[in-house]
Amino acid sequence: MAGLPIPTNDQSLTRTMRIAEGVAVFAGGVILAWLVQYYAGGLLDVDGFYHARMGDLYAKGVIQDAGEHYHWMRHSIFTERFADKDYFWHLFLAPFTMVFGDDPAGLERAGMWGAAVAAGFIALVAVRVYRCHGLIAPALWVALMMTASETFIFRSAMCRSHVLSIAFALLGWHLIATRARLALIILAIFYTLTYTAPHLLLALAGMYWLVEAVSPENGALQLANPRRYLRPLMPFGCAALGIVIGALLHANSENMIMLWVVQNLAVPLHSYGAHGVANWLGELVGFPVEYVEVTNLGMELNPPDGRELLSSHGIGVLLMIVPWIMASALGVRPTRRDTFAWLCAFMTFAMFLANERFAEYFFPFAALAGGGMISRALISEPVRDARQRSPMATRFAVATVVLLVVVNVVARPVSLHNMISGRERGQYAGLGDAINKHVPKGEAVFHPDWHVFTMLLFYAPEHDYVVGLDPTFLALRSPLHFRAYMGMRSGEEKPGGLSQTYDEIIHGLFDMEWVSVVPANHDAFAKIFQRIELKKHAVLVEADKNDKWRLYKLAPRPDKPASR
Repeated sequence: MAGLPIPTNDQSLTRTMRIAEGVAVFAGGVILAWLVQYYAGGLLDVDGFYHARMGDLYAKGVIQDAGEHYHWMRHSIFTERFADKDYFWHLFLAPFTMVFGDDPAGLERAGMWGAAVAAGFIALVAVRVYRCHGLIAPALWVALMMTASETFIFRSAMCRSHVLSIAFALLGWHLIATRARLALIILAIFYTLTYTAPHLLLALAGMYWLVEAVSPENGALQLANPRRYLRPLMPFGCAALGIVIGALLHANSENMIMLWVVQNLAVPLHSYGAHGVANWLGELVGFPVEYVEVTNLGMELNPPDGRELLSSHGIGVLLMIVPWIMASALGVRPTRRDTFAWLCAFMTFAMFLANERFAEYFFPFAALAGGGMISRALISEPVRDARQRSPMATRFAVATVVLLVVVNVVARPVSLHNMISGRERGQYAGLGDAINKHVPKGEAVFHPDWHVFTMLLFYAPEHDYVVGLDPTFLALRSPLHFRAYMGMRSGEEKPGGLSQTYDEIIHGLFDMEWVSVVPANHDAFAKIFQRIELKKHAVLVEADKNDKWRLYKLAPRPDKPASR
């Protein structure tokens, strides 16, 4: 059985014209992402610095030598069982780091260019998929998709592996719709090696199965025919096979599977109160995931409110509704592929309502579904007759769409100002220089904020730290360390219920004697260390003249392990 039928549309562009279209769209995506980063003054978020440095460490063979012992985060689950969940993304960045150099300025340029090229890849995949789906003027739809919301522009310009995931998800939809089995398996392999959400392909394949199994054939559902329900499962099986192969091909495949179970099953189950099931899954992969309260990781993890949904993301909502109403009024029936596109758009819309960061998946599918129905309506007989009777009305409609795209291209990046301006980075460069100057190579530095790890690794990669990327990775390794760490960063009198002072806990429990402090991030922690310094239990080694950062060394003390 072939894939979903391809809608009839004008596919008469020559090969040269299609290549030119692809080049222009790719260049547009690269330029847009670069301009957003340039306006922000560099990489858009702290994780980008981690990825840029990881690309450099891969280029030098350092990560390969470390194997599964990721010593840079001494109190993370990665310490003994490292699995790079962004493996292919870091390999992708490695050539950029080799071109621009391993100094901080060169690495930041490498990350910026890597992110921009990945954004161009999103646009290139989208224009190809949109054209195959029969959208009229697919380049315009890509431009609309890329500029439809501030969140999408921001997240598509980040130096993070989810950028490739956006393109892989859209390409996966196309391969599922056309039942390109081998290509889907290969895509699933790369997806698994690139990002932690390859299971999105399984969700897309589930939507495909729903369309194919439920859609009546010859006016009858054929409920008694089991082949009706088994044949559409082929894309699901291909995607699952590719995911399994990708996990097995990973350099640390067992750890990769563990990390996926913990991150995508155990931790979410804990957050929903299913602690028993979550603990059982954790024990199954060798990590009893004791439930701990993990702080909110950022505003992008919150659902959008109603006003923001309409003002910032309203175009996507309209694309979910208006084209279908218009097509219905014109008597245009959607194809099964149209239904498949809409179901995937609806699924990603539901994800987006739960978590604003999923705008990165919603808008490509919203443009696909809405653009498909509008294109189908434009080639319908009623519209053709109207175009012949009133050419001016057709030109007005086209001009309106073009104007909408132009307004978005101009207005959306400008409206990003509040999201990307005023990002402080200078304090970390100075702190990294101080660590390189005073701390012996290979020794560990305590830092009371997991976010700071990305910047410290970027500026001082020859030293070790506490934890990074996600506090959950600390909580999974040791709830005791996690509670003490979180208590100290918030300035608790007895962090984690421990009776020792902060310097005793850092010395005993964390086995570290160097401490970095960024007062703007944790004022209470900074004030406590000022008192520790006055008691001669810590020495201020160096500090920024504007007190943006401080570097302490703890005074020698008897080896006293922290206790309750």
